[in-house]
Amino acid sequence: MVTASVREIDATRREIEVEAPVEEVERELDRAYREYQKDIQLPGFRKGKAPLSLIRAHFGQAIQGEVFQRLIQKFYREAREQLGIEPLFQAQLGQIDYRPGERFRFTATVDVQPKLKVDYTGLRATRRSFRVLEENVDRWLEETRERHAQIRTVPREARWGDLVRMDVQSIDASGLPIIGHRWEDVLVELGRSGLGREFEEQLLGARRGEERQVFLERQDPSGNPVRAGYRVVVREVYEKTLPELDDEFARDEGYTSLEEMRSAVREYLQHRLDDLSRQELRAEILNQLLDKNPVPVPERLVERYLDALTEEMRREGKEVNEEVRRESRNRILREIKARWTLKAIAEQEGIAVSDEEVEEVVRLRARSEGRPFESLKRAYMEGGGWERIRDDILEEKVWDFLESRAQIEELQVSPDYTPILVPS
Repeated sequence: MVTASVREIDATRREIEVEAPVEEVERELDRAYREYQKDIQLPGFRKGKAPLSLIRAHFGQAIQGEVFQRLIQKFYREAREQLGIEPLFQAQLGQIDYRPGERFRFTATVDVQPKLKVDYTGLRATRRSFRVLEENVDRWLEETRERHAQIRTVPREARWGDLVRMDVQSIDASGLPIIGHRWEDVLVELGRSGLGREFEEQLLGARRGEERQVFLERQDPSGNPVRAGYRVVVREVYEKTLPELDDEFARDEGYTSLEEMRSAVREYLQHRLDDLSRQELRAEILNQLLDKNPVPVPERLVERYLDALTEEMRREGKEVNEEVRRESRNRILREIKARWTLKAIAEQEGIAVSDEEVEEVVRLRARSEGRPFESLKRAYMEGGGWERIRDDILEEKVWDFLESRAQIEELQVSPDYTPILVPS
């Protein structure tokens, strides 16, 4: 059995000193020498017959290195369990002190989650209450109709609401093309393109095959007026037809009637708005918690998360520059601080999650997914999902606790300031 002690370097770093039974080390060394002896042939000796003294002389350092590496992992694991330390990532091995017949000792430096004593007194926040209006429901239904729109080519001029497919070439004030500023097969909807009313108005009346020059009045960075020009060649004009908003449309969406669909949309939007209100409230409370309670975070941990995130962004074809890294780093740092702060509050208040509570969530998921409960439970336990569910439940419990302790002002938001939600 190892003897272990720990020294605090700073809030997030610990040095573990481990002393292991030297007899066990030398027993493993001797076993390794004898295993090598069986397969090694030295000059003047038959295979497997070279004296151990020569094996040690020729290969001792390499054999010792392999044995030490294997034993240190074992001893380090025992020391961690003995001390109750949970490193954030792999330890940095220090100097090994080995004296035959006397001792085997080494040190390991680890990064750990800091011990926090969180002050959550005096929290104040505002809970904004949103109310879904019929206009919000109408907007959602209209956007749903838009997703089911059918388009057909029309041999006429373009009107508001039509789609125009075109090639666009930037031109200078004299009408000459600007090299490198050409876009082909651009599809825009007149009235909803996002290119601006001024641009769309100059496409009204255009027909297939027609070429037009479009000029827009803009300002340069200094505020001086400039004229931007484009040569547009219309490839096609499409007319868009929306389905009727009636019971048949609702049935196609999985409801029995339009009224049932409106009711479901209203309930869903209210849930979304309530969730938005909850997120705002928690962000306000979290800001106060982090202001009152500094949380030291190892730089290595932040960089590790940041490297993983930016690598994923690159795989998805997203641009990663210094500004993106800086913004991502700040977000990652805040998320780590928030997670550790909430966990510390749970420990202070004895807030915990039972296996039965986790099991209930898994049962609900199994039911909704049509899967056998035991099968899903086994998958979660083997893949780490079981503990992630526990963490999620614990976090919700801590937030409920904080909200019960905070002084919260209820604010009914005017309908004019209710966020507009549309289908993604």
